[in-house]
Amino acid sequence: MDFRKMSIDEFLDTLGSSSPTPGGGTVAALSGALAAGLTKIVASLTQGKKGYEDRYSLMQETALLETQEIEWFKTMMDEDSKAFNQVTTAMKLPKETPVQKEVRTSAIQEAFKTATKTPYEIAQHIVRLVPRAALMAHYGNKNAKSDALCALELCKAGFHMALENISINLEMIKDVAFVQHTRNAVSELKTQFEDGLKQAIDQ
Repeated sequence: MDFRKMSIDEFLDTLGSSSPTPGGGTVAALSGALAAGLTKIVASLTQGKKGYEDRYSLMQETALLETQEIEWFKTMMDEDSKAFNQVTTAMKLPKETPVQKEVRTSAIQEAFKTATKTPYEIAQHIVRLVPRAALMAHYGNKNAKSDALCALELCKAGFHMALENISINLEMIKDVAFVQHTRNAVSELKTQFEDGLKQAIDQ
């Protein structure tokens, strides 16, 4: 399904249905897109406004970047669901013979590894979004500050949702080295995210 092209009603109906997708990973990407949108609106509401002339370049650059990020997050809404669908497809492979079982097991394991990649990338982009939202809260149009703060709240939600999806997939992976490497990378990402939030609050 092309979730990015659904109406809000269609998306929410599908989200609440018995279909396994969309799920938390898709919503994490949507949260990122919404956060980028709120960051962009502050930049847009600041450009050309009296008293903010010295910040025009920052606002212009931010608006352009968030336009690109919104598109990226929308694409990832579908990519996350595609990754999960690979898992369900692998699980449906035949398992009547020893060879079939081996092929099926290998396919399932690879699919779960792929399913950790998308939420990890979503989390990475959200980490990079946090300081931009913070800049908008600090330097953007003061009448739109609440939008930038709401963007930060969405960053928190999207980041933690992405990590939950990584965690549940890792539980199914038997490759110890892959699991440990991913957990180490996630730990570093958590530190970056928390540092970014702290700097945003301290500004």
